[in-house]
Amino acid sequence: MTYIELINEFWQQDRFKPFNDTDMRLYFFLLNECNIRKWLNPYELQTQYLEAMLRIKRKAIAEARNRLKQRGLIDFKAKTNNPTVYAINNVKLSNHLLAELFPHGNNQDTIKEQSTVQSRNNEETCNIEYKTKEKDLLEKLSDESKKKALTPFEMIGEYRRTSGNPGYLKFLDWLEASAPYVSHHIKPLSEDEFERLRAQFGSRAITVNIHNIENRKDLRTKYASLYRTLINWCKRE
Repeated sequence: MTYIELINEFWQQDRFKPFNDTDMRLYFFLLNECNIRKWLNPYELQTQYLEAMLRIKRKAIAEARNRLKQRGLIDFKAKTNNPTVYAINNVKLSNHLLAELFPHGNNQDTIKEQSTVQSRNNEETCNIEYKTKEKDLLEKLSDESKKKALTPFEMIGEYRRTSGNPGYLKFLDWLEASAPYVSHHIKPLSEDEFERLRAQFGSRAITVNIHNIENRKDLRTKYASLYRTLINWCKRE
C-alpha cells in the first residue's frame, strides 16, 4: 500500500469502529517514522523516545500498540533492554536485517484479503444504513407533506384525534362553534401552542382576540397562522 492508502485504510476502519486518541496518535507517528526512514520496514524505536515525543506514558503506549496489532495495522517485537521493532503492515519488509523477526512476513496477503472482506462488509453495512435512513427520511417527508396538505379544519380534526388534554379539546370545540372562518381558513393552534399562549396571556385573552380576528373581515385574510397572530394581538393589549 502507498502512504495515502494506509491512511485511507485507517479511516475506513475508524468509521466503523473508532480508534481512541492514543491509538490514533501512535499509529500516525509510527507511519511518519517509517516515512522518514524512506519506508525502511521494519525499524527500531525506543519506547522512551515515544514517551517524550507523544507525551504518553509507557503503559499507555504498550496498550495502544497491542490494539493496533489486533486491528491488523502494525506488528512489533518488544525486546528487554533493547528498542522495540515495529513493522507497518501492508508495507514491504525491506529491512532484511530485522525482517527475520517476522518469519511470516507482515501478512500482506492475509491483511489484503481481510481488508477486502471488511470493506465489502462495510459497504453492505453502509448500504443498509443508507437505505434505512433514506426510508425514514422519505416517510418523514411524506408525513410532513400530508400535514402541509391538510386544511385548517382537517388539522383541527387531527389535533382532536391525537390529544388527550381536556382543556385543549374544549378549546377546539369552542373554536369550531364560535369562529367558523378562523377554524376553516387559518392554521389552528397545536396543543403545545395553546398551552404556551394560555400560560403567557390567559384563556380570556385567547378567546377575545380570536373573536376580534373572526370579526375583522378587512384583516383576517392576511393571517395564515393563528399562533403567530395571537402572539402579536395579545401583546398589544
